[in-house]
Amino acid sequence: MTSATKRYATVKRVELKGQSEQWDETCYAYVMPASYADNRATLELKVESLSQKQQIEYQEEFVASHFISGRIKAFDGEKFELTDMTLEDAASSQALSDLLYSEIMGFDLDPKATRKAVIENALQKTDKINTETTSSEGSLQE
Repeated sequence: MTSATKRYATVKRVELKGQSEQWDETCYAYVMPASYADNRATLELKVESLSQKQQIEYQEEFVASHFISGRIKAFDGEKFELTDMTLEDAASSQALSDLLYSEIMGFDLDPKATRKAVIENALQKTDKINTETTSSEGSLQE
């Protein structure tokens, strides 16, 4: 009897160099890229109605459902050893989870830059007074 292995039609390799201490070019993760159905579901998600905890849980579940495998250097308390990456490893840090999510979704951006932009946007004052005026000078010069 042969054991059935799951077949993946599309796979993306995510380079993990620099994501953790000692992670170099030998460290990577394989993920399934998002499908049109995934993109539709994400677009239909009412993010503003979710708590921050619910948003994090959504991302964790999404990454978990698209994670296939990988290789990382794990630390056993004394030395680093190249080992198979697990789903638990994929969720071991916010930066790693953000990277995998953005790669799965096909975003071509730095998650740290995105987080900074979100924070800056949240800090902007919404009660700014608009000092711009519309000008009708162009219409008067006929």
